[in-house]
Amino acid sequence: MTKFSPKFKLKIFTNDGEVLSIVTKKKRRFLAEIQAVPSAEVAKYVLSVTYGTITNVHGEQVTAKNEGEYTTLGELLFAVRILSDPAEVRAIKGKP
Repeated sequence: MTKFSPKFKLKIFTNDGEVLSIVTKKKRRFLAEIQAVPSAEVAKYVLSVTYGTITNVHGEQVTAKNEGEYTTLGELLFAVRILSDPAEVRAIKGKP
């Protein structure tokens, strides 16, 4: 059984045009980094969660990932919770 560890990649676009990047596999560290930036200063969040490689229906190895753009911290945290759920990965990899 493989350990479930998605890779989180986040770009935070601030109101003054600055871009902050966070890349980690540790969910706790990822959430701490998000909380360090005041949400009033954020224009948008761009989240990418990578699960690893899978074989598609054509027999090709492809990277399984979800991406999204969020305007509020609440939307971002909800997406992180959903996309870091092991059941999500099983659905992507086609396992029950």
